Amino acid sequence: MSRAREKGLRFHITYPDGTPATVEEGKYKHRAEFRADLLGLGSLTVLQIEASTYEEYDDDEKSLGSAGSGYLFRRLKPSPDGSLAVRRLDRPVLGQVAESEFAGSGLHMDIDKVHGCLGADLRTFALSRAWKAFTEKLDADLKVEVVAALGETDSTDDLVRELGNLVDRFDQLDIDPYQELARLRTCVVRHLPSESLGQVFSSHADRVFAGGLDRYVRQ
Repeated sequence: MSRAREKGLRFHITYPDGTPATVEEGKYKHRAEFRADLLGLGSLTVLQIEASTYEEYDDDEKSLGSAGSGYLFRRLKPSPDGSLAVRRLDRPVLGQVAESEFAGSGLHMDIDKVHGCLGADLRTFALSRAWKAFTEKLDADLKVEVVAALGETDSTDDLVRELGNLVDRFDQLDIDPYQELARLRTCVVRHLPSESLGQVFSSHADRVFAGGLDRYVRQ
């Protein structure tokens, strides 16, 4: 990605009454502010927003929260009438396109980032299975000592019992594998290296920037 403008442009945007908030469901936003870069990808112009700086406010100037960590991306297109069309990403499509683009390419990512993309049920299942495999080789007294050391608690019997119940519950859990794959795909693409993400944006702009459309007019 080539940088088209100086880093750290500040944006302050005011919205019409009744505009749904994007960071707190069921709320309405009056304004938002954020810091961003304008990135030039050939003929494509992308706004790269620092999610931690993106904050929305209601009409009483109460904060509705921020967008978290990482980056948000918007495609910018000037219109003949002087307004600016801002197209959001279609994240599920972005994940599908990135998978197709990089499958078999040898791309590697930090294992902690990928693990963090697993659904909560899968992460808990992995933890419960690891606990079971570890403790199966311990006698009862040593297991109690290990739990006490890990949990720093006197109620080791209760903790051992709860961990055992956790293993049993997750051994019987059913999940939708395709829903989990879709979640993983959509999350992983957020952690792609910038060069790889820029490649997807520039090669498949019309497909991946097919989310919601906002139109802005300078006041």
